[in-house]
Amino acid sequence: MGAVSARPYLYHLLMGKLITMNIFGLSTLVYLRLINVLIGFGSLYLTYLLTKEITNDQWIQILVLIIQTNVLMYVFISSMVSYDNLVNLLSVASFLLLIRYLKNLSRLYLFLLIITMLTGVLVKVSYGPIVLIQALVLIYNARTILNKKQKLFNKSFSISEALSVIAIVILIILNIELYANNLIHYGQIQPKTANVIGHQNALNSLQYQRNIGLKSTIQDRPMMPFHKYFIKYVYQTQQTIFGILAHRNMLKKGPELYIYWLLFCLSLLVFIKNFKKLIRQKNLNIILFSTFGYMLVVLLVNYQNYKLYHLFGLALQGRYNFPVLALAIIFIAYNLLAHFNDKTKAIIIVLATILLVYNNYFWFLSHVTPDWYIK
Repeated sequence: MGAVSARPYLYHLLMGKLITMNIFGLSTLVYLRLINVLIGFGSLYLTYLLTKEITNDQWIQILVLIIQTNVLMYVFISSMVSYDNLVNLLSVASFLLLIRYLKNLSRLYLFLLIITMLTGVLVKVSYGPIVLIQALVLIYNARTILNKKQKLFNKSFSISEALSVIAIVILIILNIELYANNLIHYGQIQPKTANVIGHQNALNSLQYQRNIGLKSTIQDRPMMPFHKYFIKYVYQTQQTIFGILAHRNMLKKGPELYIYWLLFCLSLLVFIKNFKKLIRQKNLNIILFSTFGYMLVVLLVNYQNYKLYHLFGLALQGRYNFPVLALAIIFIAYNLLAHFNDKTKAIIIVLATILLVYNNYFWFLSHVTPDWYIK
């Protein structure tokens, strides 16, 4: 198995099993893309349910879905065969379960939350920060949880809870098998390719060859100060979230990004204005802490990569923030609408919809070329 045996494998295993169920005569690629579209729709539905936990305001719930379905890279990747889709689904599901658990301390919600955590790190190692952030939220609420510990310990298990415990045990074993094996054999949770298959075999990888070349010429590329890096990082992250960065690129520039800055800045101004009121809302605090916490981790990982090779933009993709995209959108939509009357909310939604659809769907159609389509 080589490097595959040392990497999170669950998404690839699931897709491989689902290929055997293709009874529709579709090509494997189209079939798997349709499955990923369904995963994307599942993420949207869970985002809707998560928004309902934050607010009963239907205007906000609608705006969240409008914004999320007009994030071009998110829509694009949802139709691709990518493990990011399953990561995004599990992330939204886990935050939904986290908030529901803290709301009523249901033991089943806690077990399901643990299942999503353990499943997520079997899909992609970068799910780890999500687990850490949610663990910190649970620790912060430990007093509330312990005050009602009878809900956790003093009841007999239902069938659903018993099955959940069995699933947790199986997932723990699978995680230990993967990550403990990596630590024992390679000294790392996620070993480098050369550590697993050897230097000579790794040279068959163009990425490995590229990285060796970059390290050998690092002295030719001076480091920029962090503040300059951060400004460029924010701009390119925006470009690769609201544009497309894949095997083919379609990036937005300058004025094409203004609508997103406008939505964010308006939301931030409203949040600052109503800070004392909003900071007391527990669920909104969880959303805010988790969003900025995860985005900070992504920033620091990218900066470490920059320090390693002195090459800006290497492996810098906005989609790495998608596990908390739904949270960020909920926060923005809430601040944009929560403090206005229904008439004003309707006007904001209509204007936002027109601008977003024009700047995404029609923008894509005006830039796409025939070689983007499957022939």
